[in-house]
Amino acid sequence: MIARPFGIPVYISPYWFVVAALLVVVYADSLTNQFTPARDRYIVAAAFVILLYVSVLIHELSHCVVALAFKLPVRRVLLYPLGGFSEIEQEPPTPAREFLVSAAGPAVSLALAAIAFGLTGLIHPHLPHVLIDQLFRANLLVGIFNLLPGLPLDGGRIFRAGIWRVTGKPAQATIAAAWAGRVLAILLIGIPVALSGTNIRALTSYSGPWPGAPSRSRRTCPWPRPSGGQMPRRRGPWWWWTTSPRRSPS
Repeated sequence: MIARPFGIPVYISPYWFVVAALLVVVYADSLTNQFTPARDRYIVAAAFVILLYVSVLIHELSHCVVALAFKLPVRRVLLYPLGGFSEIEQEPPTPAREFLVSAAGPAVSLALAAIAFGLTGLIHPHLPHVLIDQLFRANLLVGIFNLLPGLPLDGGRIFRAGIWRVTGKPAQATIAAAWAGRVLAILLIGIPVALSGTNIRALTSYSGPWPGAPSRSRRTCPWPRPSGGQMPRRRGPWWWWTTSPRRSPS
């Protein structure tokens, strides 16, 4: 555990340090044309990677803070090499609360992007300006991507909350949001492949499990289904599409 903000334990994967160092090296190499001294490149790259993960942490903590306001227990936040996720032990009991908990993350990311955008007009020295501009772009991408209406993204939960509100049936809402996630996965993979001219037969004939999609065993979603048609008790991170569930502690 590295911190406990708002009483929420924050853990970091040991692999995070390896991937973070790799990202610093790769990003510093991409700044060759902007910064001649290698030292400046690595300063900007290291600061960007650290602040990016801080932004991810703030994104996840926003979910947790709203959940705690609704008296939903939060187990922890875990930072992974490519993102993070918050473990909320209980599903919101109403679609309105589901919407608020889910929307908190993208809203905070977009707010961080707006702050960074404002600072780009106030800070003119080249090195900090480049850093803040990159943070603006990263948080804007995080906020928009997470609003895509398919599970396991935050937008998928927002979409589920809307269908739940209209139909009054959380299980059907889960099915719809899960299938939306499958369509999104096909589009996000298929469109770049199609534009590159690659044969997409393997993609269209794939019969395995899809992220956020219902499985063939008549479950509502690919995780073991809790009672009452509830969603898995874990909030997906903003760029990690794996869907394996966390087991409850014994």
